[in-house]
Amino acid sequence: MVKRFVAVSVLLVIMAALALWSLYRDTTRPLLLEAASFQGLSIEERAQMIADAAVDGGAPGAVLYLRVGEEPVVVTAGATKKTGGAPISPETPLRVASISKIYTAAVVVELSRRGLIDLDDQISVYLPEGVIEDLPNGDTATVRQLLNHTAGIPDYQELRHYIFGDWTKPLTLERVLRVAKRQKPPFEPGEGLQYSNVGYILAGTIAEEVTGQSFANLIEEIIVRPLGLTTTYYGIHNPPGADLHGYGTELRPWADTFVFWEHSAPDAGVMASASDVGAVLTALLSPEGALTDLGTAMLEQPFGYTERYQRAQGFALRTTHDERRLIGHTGDVFGYVSFGYALPEIDAVAVAHISCDCWPLLSAMESNLLEALAMETESSVVETPQNR
Repeated sequence: MVKRFVAVSVLLVIMAALALWSLYRDTTRPLLLEAASFQGLSIEERAQMIADAAVDGGAPGAVLYLRVGEEPVVVTAGATKKTGGAPISPETPLRVASISKIYTAAVVVELSRRGLIDLDDQISVYLPEGVIEDLPNGDTATVRQLLNHTAGIPDYQELRHYIFGDWTKPLTLERVLRVAKRQKPPFEPGEGLQYSNVGYILAGTIAEEVTGQSFANLIEEIIVRPLGLTTTYYGIHNPPGADLHGYGTELRPWADTFVFWEHSAPDAGVMASASDVGAVLTALLSPEGALTDLGTAMLEQPFGYTERYQRAQGFALRTTHDERRLIGHTGDVFGYVSFGYALPEIDAVAVAHISCDCWPLLSAMESNLLEALAMETESSVVETPQNR
């Protein structure tokens, strides 16, 4: 009798798991396009083809900003919801997630230029004792190491936190410190490379401590106003026009995540239109950009290429080491994935956003982008990892 009960229980569990898998499984089909497909098309037509391929592959919605030379284009595909949604506006504010780290690094570097922060100071110089106490490497890591992910500060991306955390509430410093302080340091500061969202939340906190201003005000002063941005917000769950629903968590690939608020702190708190993100990348990374001095400083002294990361890590600006150089960052919060890249050899910038937690589709967009720009890159000079 006991054996029969156990067998029936196991069968029911298996059936429930199969039902959930059938309901929530990732059904995307990344579509890879060849360079020949883009021959004879305008930049806008090529961009639309890439966005359409993402939606044809299973994304509920996609946005792509593309600037090659002077004139940028923004295209969209899909809808704001999986069912019953409206067409996506090119100006909708997007949850660009960790692309926000570019903004945070730029703010901290600017404050260092003003003499308010020494990047080689230990973070304990600027942060209250209650923050540093019991934080792994908190008493020895430097501000510079926070920005290039070599501080050895543990992250909040921990399984227990993801399963039991209330993601409808914002990420506060107190919340992430509780997670970081219960972990062991991965290495001594400067002796390794490990991505840390907590490190960027600490960097944003330092900026607030030395200025007495909110981080939202600092982004407004240093980035938004100088560049004349019109659709950039920080730390707001649902700014005007933000109606693009995202889908997917680790355990439920097609759950609607619109109510979640992982995008709330200096590691991922920016919401902006694709055009505004493109304008920031242009300002930082184009030779004549309005913030090119900051961009240059953010790329200096990168932590070198590693087999794990396949890129050089600067201050929130990663440089790929393949035959076509990309400089920028990717982003991922519940239900949304993005990338923002500059291609300096051809004076191009691209910002892509997909409204599902679908990394294969985003990778396909990146591959398709490079194929679409193949004719521009054929005549450009390619740099090697040794001479970058």
